[in-house]
Amino acid sequence: MKRTLTHLTMNTGDTRESARAEVADEIVAALEPLVRAGGGAVPRLPPYTVAITREEGAAAFTLSHPEYGPLVTCVLCGDDARADYAWKHCEKLYLKIVDDLARAGLPMPESIMQLPPQPEQAPWLAVILTGAALVIPNDAMEWAGDFERCLAWTILEANRH
Repeated sequence: MKRTLTHLTMNTGDTRESARAEVADEIVAALEPLVRAGGGAVPRLPPYTVAITREEGAAAFTLSHPEYGPLVTCVLCGDDARADYAWKHCEKLYLKIVDDLARAGLPMPESIMQLPPQPEQAPWLAVILTGAALVIPNDAMEWAGDFERCLAWTILEANRH
């Protein structure tokens, strides 16, 4: 398995390679109960919650705020054999959120209507920002990317055991 995770933000097309070494073993250990439970309160970050759905070789999770609702939905592909399945799920979610943003009348660049290419090799994490992520009035989006990568590596580790 590749020891980096391709972290793709669907709304912008930005990608970042995240090495497993960037996530401390203590962080993975702290997030393991959350993964086993299928979600719950994000440790040390109340009032945020996460809901996690896992399948063999793939997972999805949504980070939410009780007042603003879902902020990001992430699709994780841990196995190249599941890549097409995971990407189709990701595309469907992305197009729904783009449609929701358009209905809300939020200004959107033309580039948001074009899907970025599927990452070439697993593991990858595709992140879809919702309208709430654009309007939440605090620093949630400053730490969300780090949390997404930490949770993705925790899920990948849990799926291997």
